[in-house]
Amino acid sequence: MTSTSRNERLLNLVSFLLKARQPVSLALIRSSVNGYDDAEAAEGVVERRFERDKAALRELGVPLKYVGEEEAGPEGPGYLIAREAYFLPRVQLTPAEAALLAGAGQFALAGAAGPVSEAISSAIRKLQFDSPIPGGIRETAEERLLFHRRAVGADSQEQRNLEELTSSVLNRRAISFEYYGIGSDRVQRRVVEPYGIGFSDGHWYLVGHDRDRRDIRLFRTDRIRDGIKRLHSDGTRAEFDVPAEFRVQDYVGVPPWLFGKARRITVRIRFDGTVAFMVRMHPAPGDRWTAEGDAAVLTRQATHLGALLHWVLGFGHHAQVLEPPEFRAQVIEALRATARLHSEGGAA
Repeated sequence: MTSTSRNERLLNLVSFLLKARQPVSLALIRSSVNGYDDAEAAEGVVERRFERDKAALRELGVPLKYVGEEEAGPEGPGYLIAREAYFLPRVQLTPAEAALLAGAGQFALAGAAGPVSEAISSAIRKLQFDSPIPGGIRETAEERLLFHRRAVGADSQEQRNLEELTSSVLNRRAISFEYYGIGSDRVQRRVVEPYGIGFSDGHWYLVGHDRDRRDIRLFRTDRIRDGIKRLHSDGTRAEFDVPAEFRVQDYVGVPPWLFGKARRITVRIRFDGTVAFMVRMHPAPGDRWTAEGDAAVLTRQATHLGALLHWVLGFGHHAQVLEPPEFRAQVIEALRATARLHSEGGAA
């Protein structure tokens, strides 16, 4: 007789037991299921085969059970797979859930979900095929628009970059790319050990250790120019270790002066009335304000004073650091260094 593979035999057994309404004896399985009906097998071979297959199915999560004499009906003891325990319950969505799912589908179709766009789109298609949407919502114009409209695709280069970044994060591969820094208004080559990817306020971000700057930095993926290159294209091993305390959420969606989980320092900055109202329009977590005549004093928490330094300098003479003394000294020195550069440039 033709040999039956193990996988085919397991499928045959599951299919047979799911169709049964009463417990099935091993004798009936031997005579009815392809893979166990081997009349030429030596004594005990089929029984051992069945025992191995039972263990394999249970390891896979198939609820195969033996019904003994005390529980069995007229058909006698045997094996059974309870259908209610084997199959997942039918998905039923409320109108609100369907609308939320539609929004997620539109997000994925636009490619805005980055490396998980394809997986989300596949899940949406499966739900559409099964048509679990209740009531008349499936016939509404909103449903047809949200579930079936073809959205404008996101930037294809950014999507390719996100795929490469995802692979680099998972496999811990160092990469390089040309990056447009909005602060410096120029494109520079960056060499990065990618730690993680996050999404915030409509944009994808890469968080990683910048080897040249020797610090963790945040990169908006739509500012990466051209493609991403691996430093060692033929490497197969991990090229760096991610710090045990690293969490993407400590960097994505938070101001740069609050990156990480370092000790927070309290900073007080006085803003004159010209700019104070503008600063108030863009609050950061934990900000507190006190009025001082026409001016206002901001009390802010920071873990990285260097990042806050650049922010303060952007306000020029409209901002004055009050404390701590070491941060005030950093700002004064940065202003003096800027003045020297301008002075040397003017003298030349």
